Amino acid sequence: MKPNVLVVYYSRSGNTERVAREIARELDADVEELVDTKYRNGWRGYLRCALDARLGRLTKLEPP
Repeated sequence: MKPNVLVVYYSRSGNTERVAREIARELDADVEELVDTKYRNGWRGYLRCALDARLGRLTKLEPP
């Protein structure tokens, strides 16, 4: 019996998504994406992420 494995990831630019899906494929695991409710793409999104992290602000995620 194979163990139940779940790979959970958040990817702002898509790089982490590619790695997470490859890991899930190698482990024959399920995969679930965490989706931020704020728009964080591009250089403005990068700056928003940095500011939120610096100020310790949390974000809301879409339900799985």
